[in-house]
Amino acid sequence: YTLCHRRTKGSYSVSLCKPDSNWSKYRHQGLAYRQVLIQFPPPPLKGGITVTMEDLQCLDSGEFLNDVIIDFYLKYLLHKAAAAVTERCHIFSSFFFKQLTRRDNASEGSTKDVCQRQRRHQRVKTWTRHVDIFKKDFLFVPVNQEAHWYLVVICFPGMTEPKVELWKCPESDFQTGNSQTCELPDLKASKDNAEIASTSNSCENVDTETGVFD
Repeated sequence: YTLCHRRTKGSYSVSLCKPDSNWSKYRHQGLAYRQVLIQFPPPPLKGGITVTMEDLQCLDSGEFLNDVIIDFYLKYLLHKAAAAVTERCHIFSSFFFKQLTRRDNASEGSTKDVCQRQRRHQRVKTWTRHVDIFKKDFLFVPVNQEAHWYLVVICFPGMTEPKVELWKCPESDFQTGNSQTCELPDLKASKDNAEIASTSNSCENVDTETGVFD
């Protein structure tokens, strides 16, 4: 039998059980447990993520991924992507969303002339002071809630209204072999035209003398 201990919500539970394949031996390694394995990106580059032996244990079966592993891997994937992709994307720290959505402190709530949106910006402005997020096409925000990780993707944050762009028509390319450009429909104009058509259709059935619909 093996003496096992488990920490749950700040308390420890101790039990005796038969060792099997589901249990792995653990030896206390002291300071070696926090030994630095890698820092990415490496110095002298700024913003490096330091991964230790303790962080590496999070990859074991049955363990929970921590913020270091999440931040490291997202930054690694972006580094391996093509330059055209990295220029269009920005990845926030795993602490960004938590800091953005946390409850107001007593001192923050007492400031009446500052709205909640401004207070939230004050908390996270250090994450955005060196990058114009509205010039990026995609923003990635890792979020941890109830011990579960998921990724929020914000597309085209700087686009506030429909935009017309030119693109190559795939059908023309395949059928004729010629390269030509087609204009995407103006979504706003189409919507306005639809509203005008709807209004004109509804007015056709109105009696001009009585103002009553047929």
